Amino acid sequence: MTTLYYFDFVGTYGGAQQSTVALLNKIHKEHSHVLNVNVLAVEGTDKNFIKNIEAPIHTVKIKNNLNVFKVGKKYLSASMYFVDCFYKINKMIKINSKNNDNIILCNSPKALYVLSLLKIFNLNYRIYFYSRGNGSANSFNVITKFFLNFFVTDIFCVSSQTKKNMTKFIIKKRKLHVTHTSVDFEKLKDFHSQKIIDFNNVKILFAGALIPMKGLKLLLEGISHLPSNYQEKIEIFIAGGLEPSEVQDYIRECKLICTNIKSNIHWLGWVDNIPQLLSEVDIVCLPSYSEGLPRIVQEGMYMEKLIIATPVGGVPSLIKDEYNGYLIDIGSSESIKKCLISIFNNPKIESMKKNAHLYVKEKFNMNDQTNLIVSLITE
Repeated sequence: MTTLYYFDFVGTYGGAQQSTVALLNKIHKEHSHVLNVNVLAVEGTDKNFIKNIEAPIHTVKIKNNLNVFKVGKKYLSASMYFVDCFYKINKMIKINSKNNDNIILCNSPKALYVLSLLKIFNLNYRIYFYSRGNGSANSFNVITKFFLNFFVTDIFCVSSQTKKNMTKFIIKKRKLHVTHTSVDFEKLKDFHSQKIIDFNNVKILFAGALIPMKGLKLLLEGISHLPSNYQEKIEIFIAGGLEPSEVQDYIRECKLICTNIKSNIHWLGWVDNIPQLLSEVDIVCLPSYSEGLPRIVQEGMYMEKLIIATPVGGVPSLIKDEYNGYLIDIGSSESIKKCLISIFNNPKIESMKKNAHLYVKEKFNMNDQTNLIVSLITE
């Protein structure tokens, strides 16, 4: 039997990590006859990630306590850390594996550096890379591109746009496969309800990292430009965060805008139970500058929430403008303002929400995507 190891540096339990957990659990439960799933977790891996993994977990203990997410110019320390990771993982695989057919899957360039060392010293390892971002050339440095081209067996692309972007620097195009990040809709069924929007109290959710790329400031600016009678009918829920030192200036700017908004605004911080929160809101707004295939959009669509998003990354494969959601201009608070005004005056809103549910359920079925990934690995 083939052993599938997952290795990556997981500092937060965001959408990409939640999708990874769902995929690994699905393979572990339904494809254990062909793939033996194991997770290699370095000390410091996010606790929620560990808690939700159902496959066996092996802790990789590293002597160097380097924060791999804040390497900066600590090149020597980083090199020693990666070499130590390589040594410990190689030893762990040799102890745990019962055969020579070992596959290792990762999501990030940093993890790929470690796995490439494994490949150099053991050609029997097969490395697979899941590109969950937009795949643009400037997302990867020269070293990462080299590893992707010459050390990786196949690359799973989260969307067609990701694949299109990566064809610009991947030499062997046949190693690129579109395998959509999908959501386990079975786990959302208990939260799904056909909630009709009350236009006297419209609840808007922003869920994501509180960084400029996600566009929270744009959403707040758009709402602040609405006439007062619209603002008073809106309630805003902001879920997400990072370490305060990294986002304090940006959050300060966002909160300053909030002082000019007459809506009720709730800063929720990190939320573990997103499905429960989704069940209580009406609209999901994600005005990002860059995305892969956002999980929050898929979850919102399944739960019949009205989606407002920018046409970045794989979003256009999910949202068809004014059919199952709204696509707004990138970087435009004015576009958000106009969109919100049109929602208050659109009698087709409820049918759009139903269209979103049916579309994501049919086109982004997790069983199909998992089967595709398993077939690519085992063929």
